[in-house]
Amino acid sequence: MTAAEATPNPLIPAVYDVAWAVALAVGLALLAVALVHLARRKDTTPTETALWALVVLAAPLVGPAVYLLIGRRRQDAQP
Repeated sequence: MTAAEATPNPLIPAVYDVAWAVALAVGLALLAVALVHLARRKDTTPTETALWALVVLAAPLVGPAVYLLIGRRRQDAQP
């Protein structure tokens, strides 16, 4: 094996670069969906909305997931 064959092609991203890009895209999508859903809710007080927005923004990956899994249940439970 020659030295030219051993060096990776710099134009092809490494697997971890692709994984980070996908994680970033998923995180941004979750953040956007959670904030839009939160802004459109009519059944929460301004204080509740502010607290949920703080949770969503303070923890970029976990916050939106927690809001979408737990925070939406209150609205869905009401007739």
